[in-house]
Amino acid sequence: MHGDDTGSERREGSNGALQVAIAIVLAGVVMVCVCALAAFAWIELSSRKALPRMTPSRQQVVRTPSEAAREWEEYLSTTPLTAAPQTLHTIGIHLLVDEEYRARPHWERDAAALVAVLSEYFQREFGVGFVVESTAPCESDDNAHDLLDLSDSLRSLVSDESEMTLFLTGQSPPQRDYERGYAPYFGRFVTMRPTAPGDSWLYDHETIIHEFGHALGAWHSGSSLSAMRLWKADGQQFVLGASERAMIEIGLGLELRKGADGINAATLRQIDALMRADTWYRGEHPLAYELYRRAEERMLSGASAAAVRADVERADEISVRFPERHNKRLKARTDTVRAWLREKP
Repeated sequence: MHGDDTGSERREGSNGALQVAIAIVLAGVVMVCVCALAAFAWIELSSRKALPRMTPSRQQVVRTPSEAAREWEEYLSTTPLTAAPQTLHTIGIHLLVDEEYRARPHWERDAAALVAVLSEYFQREFGVGFVVESTAPCESDDNAHDLLDLSDSLRSLVSDESEMTLFLTGQSPPQRDYERGYAPYFGRFVTMRPTAPGDSWLYDHETIIHEFGHALGAWHSGSSLSAMRLWKADGQQFVLGASERAMIEIGLGLELRKGADGINAATLRQIDALMRADTWYRGEHPLAYELYRRAEERMLSGASAAAVRADVERADEISVRFPERHNKRLKARTDTVRAWLREKP
């Protein structure tokens, strides 16, 4: 009996020591996690303090046009220049406005203010301005599921007279109604759904800069401080990272009226190098994306199978160099095009 009691005591002591060891390890893991979170928070806050804040908080989003204009002027006056301020050239915009947007009070003033914000920013950062050359009313598709469908339905209205077309809509499509803008890479066409009167004007400021960045070739950024970040948290930051800036500079150097056809082999090598250097972005190559999108557009508009096939084959040649980069939404659309081509001689 005494020997059994001793063995039991040894087992109990061993179990107690094991529990103490586990507790120590768990406490260490918790401490490491707490320290890591504290360090991340400190780095994030330090980074944000180094940049101008456009709004004090997400809750304070209601502004009059004059208040938004004053904040924008304050941003321009307090942010260090990153490029020469002189205007090297001006890009012409054809403005399309649908019936829902035209129903808003003072829509002409609001549209002009948006383009002015865009022009001021690009003049400041790249020495390039934007100006509205013409304005036309249009009727948008009331049955569009999302902003992408709405954009596709108006693609035929892109003007050849201006270098780029901006479509402003007052619609709120039922799907993905959080989307504020859409622009295909190198597509010369930007669709934007400005916030309703009374919402934050600064979200619109960031959205138009973001979408024109896409139109000039820039993809989404992994930085929470970038104007090209995937999710716009608070409409407060308008900075650009090195890869976004380099891609926009390439886009501004293209003959914009040619769209994707204006990208030659040398320019494509530059874009490829930027893609490989950006380890965060996992989406489709911007030129491949636009070619796949254009192939679908051509298919739906009744273009020849040869023209559609040429776009798909060129996009495939680019995509094969980046097999890890893909876009599920785009792939579904591309599969439809490939099925259509298989039925053609």
